Amino acid sequence: MKKIIVLESYYDIFFIIEQGSQVYIWGEKEVFNKPKKLKRISYDTVSYIQIETEAIRDYNDKQMISSYCLGKLKMVEWYIELLRVGSERYIVPQSLFELEDIRSQLKVCHEQIMRVKITCPDDRPIIDIKYPKGYEG
Repeated sequence: MKKIIVLESYYDIFFIIEQGSQVYIWGEKEVFNKPKKLKRISYDTVSYIQIETEAIRDYNDKQMISSYCLGKLKMVEWYIELLRVGSERYIVPQSLFELEDIRSQLKVCHEQIMRVKITCPDDRPIIDIKYPKGYEG
């Protein structure tokens, strides 16, 4: 009896075929025999992170945008490493110069995120209403 199991990790897909007592394992390249084209990282990502950095109000916002930024930074560094080693398994749709530029911008964005000061929730009024002059009270 033949049993096929497909395992997916972040970067690869593996096929495990069990036939009786024998087990065969193939990676994505052996099965499809063509390189995988990676997704393009756009400059809009940097703009989005900058806009969200200005809108940080609490620690949850800061953590989410920091995590998003670091995830994109990790992806950019992985793309750069693929270009430097000349990987035949993946096609990187951007040049090394573009990726290094995006990496430097993402590092600056992360520094800005870390510099954002969060005001203590106790210091903010419960109801933040701005009354016109003469009606404050």
